[in-house]
Amino acid sequence: MSKPHYFVLGDYNAACFECGRRFKASTLKKHWRGYYVCPEHWEPRDPQEFVGTPRRPEAPPWVQLQEDLFVDTPTTPWVPPIR
Repeated sequence: MSKPHYFVLGDYNAACFECGRRFKASTLKKHWRGYYVCPEHWEPRDPQEFVGTPRRPEAPPWVQLQEDLFVDTPTTPWVPPIR
């Protein structure tokens, strides 16, 4: 454990977020969650959190509708044959 009561120009005393012990601020490391911890409690972020699913292909930037569509549309509704 460091002695936090000695003087260092430009440095100050700070507490570890996990254990609460006091250290010099220059010895604390920023945790991936955003708070500062001592080197004993620092841990890297789990690489599995960065694994993602493949991206879906993007839609085309524009499409053009075809006017000449040859679709057979019956004029009368379909009726099944009687057996």
